[in-house]
Amino acid sequence: MKRFWQGTVLLAALLLTGCQQKNVSSQQKPRETAAQKAAKKRKLAAQKARIYIYKGKISASDQKQLDKLDVAAFGDSVMKGCAPAYQQLFPKISIDAQESRQAAALPGLAAGLPASKKLVLIGLGTNGYLEKSTITQTVKELKGREIYWINNNVDRDWEESNNELIAEAAKKYKNVHMIDWKNASMDHDEWFADGIHPTEDGIKAMTTLVARTILVDEGLKKF
Repeated sequence: MKRFWQGTVLLAALLLTGCQQKNVSSQQKPRETAAQKAAKKRKLAAQKARIYIYKGKISASDQKQLDKLDVAAFGDSVMKGCAPAYQQLFPKISIDAQESRQAAALPGLAAGLPASKKLVLIGLGTNGYLEKSTITQTVKELKGREIYWINNNVDRDWEESNNELIAEAAKKYKNVHMIDWKNASMDHDEWFADGIHPTEDGIKAMTTLVARTILVDEGLKKF
């Protein structure tokens, strides 16, 4: 009988210890609040969006969204070489691209766009330094439109300065978005014919990067 009671007391002590440990554990790990769950969900969606932008593919449903977008594009020889690929992805796009064009020419070009052109794609900076005043004037002229600016991957002295200004503008203005071609193409020398102009594979990479970025930033691709 004595052994029975000793065993019973020991079992009760073990059960009590287990309950205490469970209570301590629950105290150490409070339940997530609704705000915390929402923040975690947003973070996960942002991670998926980033993967899609840099490694995703344009699906049939993605293309249906792109078919609806009325885009105005301004660029230099790089955009001129990409024009057929852009026209395939964005059937409603209008492209104004010329060889050796400087970014300083942009403000005059961007003025007077039709009201239907709510999205503006810019691919300038290949041929020289981009000035902050150029961006300021362009944003002013394109008020009420979404501006997508492709940064530079060019083997020139002005590359870093241009990209810093584009990144700064994307942070400063809500309607300015940077398309990070520099990051996407950094380790792909095979995408360039001369260190500046993209090859056929480079054209496909650049134009699909543009399309995927626009789909995400315009909220047309859900995660």
